Amino acid sequence: ATHHWNGLDVAVRSLRPSSYKNYLVKLVRPSPNKHFSHGPRYACVLLTRLRIGTCSLNFSLFTRKLVNSPFCSCGFRCESVTHYLLHCPNYNQPRLSLLGNLQDLVGANLI
Repeated sequence: ATHHWNGLDVAVRSLRPSSYKNYLVKLVRPSPNKHFSHGPRYACVLLTRLRIGTCSLNFSLFTRKLVNSPFCSCGFRCESVTHYLLHCPNYNQPRLSLLGNLQDLVGANLI
């Protein structure tokens, strides 16, 4: 530990404890990605939950022992994020609508 401390820049070693803590936090904590905080906060929260696997889909709830089965209401064996977003027949219409809107924006054939 002494070796690491002595290897720090003199300016860092002379910081007050609270300033040193802030310095360490900046090193350890990544800066927020602007792409993940665009739009309404609640939508960002829901998207983050989907990305990190803490959403209210059955597979996520099942892995946290909050429900008894990972099955989807459509009958598929696993209500995962991939199944929900790309394959579930319960959401075919909203998915097609979304892809149609994206197609209009980017001008590519997505459907």
